[in-house]
Amino acid sequence: MKRKAKNILIIIGIPVFIIVGCLGLDKLITAHGQSISQKPEVVWNDSSALSLTDDKPLEIVSKKTYGNVQGFSENFGFINSNEAIVGIGMDRDKFYKKYTKALSKMTDKESNEAMDDFQGSVYKLNLTTFEKYPLNIETKNVTEAVVSNINKLRYAKDNKYNLYDINANKNIEYDNFKEDWKTSWSSNWSEDGNYLIRQQNSNINLYDIKNNKNKEIKIDKKYVNMGSLQNFYSRDGKDIYFIGEQYKDNDLNNRRQGIFKVNSETEKIDEVLLFPYVNISAGNSIELPLIGTIRKGNLIMNGLSFDIYGILDNGKKIIFDGILNNSEGLYVYDVDTRKFYNLINHVNSKESKYALPFWISPDKSKIIYKNIVIKNNKDQWNLYAAKINGNNLTDRKLLAENINTLGNIYNEVQWSPDSKSILYFTGKNQTTKNEFTFMDKNEVNIVTFK
Repeated sequence: MKRKAKNILIIIGIPVFIIVGCLGLDKLITAHGQSISQKPEVVWNDSSALSLTDDKPLEIVSKKTYGNVQGFSENFGFINSNEAIVGIGMDRDKFYKKYTKALSKMTDKESNEAMDDFQGSVYKLNLTTFEKYPLNIETKNVTEAVVSNINKLRYAKDNKYNLYDINANKNIEYDNFKEDWKTSWSSNWSEDGNYLIRQQNSNINLYDIKNNKNKEIKIDKKYVNMGSLQNFYSRDGKDIYFIGEQYKDNDLNNRRQGIFKVNSETEKIDEVLLFPYVNISAGNSIELPLIGTIRKGNLIMNGLSFDIYGILDNGKKIIFDGILNNSEGLYVYDVDTRKFYNLINHVNSKESKYALPFWISPDKSKIIYKNIVIKNNKDQWNLYAAKINGNNLTDRKLLAENINTLGNIYNEVQWSPDSKSILYFTGKNQTTKNEFTFMDKNEVNIVTFK
């Protein structure tokens, strides 16, 4: 099969991609689970709360837009205040001269070669001088964005995983980190940067970077199943959050999604957030343009370019983009009261239903998000910042209007480790030829908060 061409003729603001289900065995119904209502309790906030401020308002110190990074293809994030890791491919004129056929007319070999040139390699980029230092890594093989506080990059080479130490500018060999990347591509760093977490063989694999050790954490399949929606969070490798599904009375058509937490030492699983059961049999699904068939019910949406969910207030709150009681938007779940609070509603676009991309600051105090605005009868994407204030978002600031981030849709916004700055790239003067799209100008954008 041809490798999908990211960054090509893709509408910015990735359409909602919802995992319909995952295979599994029978489940154990707990007292906690039985008490979940078939209609979640949602507190519908007045959107005017977004304009409220407090005694410590969100202040923007500076907004800078400058430069032109020819061939820019991916944003992997800050490594310090003046450097970033980026993907840079062939520039437009050279690319169009070399590849004269449309992507859909190419053979598998030709399309793979074209995408390799389009995406290019990974570089350390000075954000002031635009000097670049090659890391000898192909952009397509990088599996996660940089975690700024540890400055290590995970990538695939020769069908195996490798780690690159950005500070030392060298590859790190780990004997116990050689699983086949094709069977366990998706993974997440722990917040302290000491562990990598991924799904493997329907269980959780915890890799201790410092001690070069793997640990398999068994997940009771009779209780909960992990599917294709793989997203993990852990502060320090002890308690690991994951998305799973449970089945009612062994009926694979009657299922519910939830967020669970497993202790890496005891393997004890706690239910953190549970949606009501929904029957996904025929007649209980909807069709969305550009997306296809998705099931009805309450669930978390899976966007490909942003956080799927965020753990706030030491696990007392969870923020996510999803569907509740047939209303789509951004929500926060209060674990203690088991109530959902509506933060931002989705805008009905002419094109399709879209997820609402968001990125939470490392200190959990701020959020960056994108949403559609209909202006002059046309859809445009605006970029916003807001404070996370209990069960609300307040003090919203408009950062950019009608932004075009084509070329870095998988890692659009990156936070600095001190939570004071964000980095994103925008494109101007779009050119599309032979189903490949380039920007004449790829600008660096840095917004700094007080």
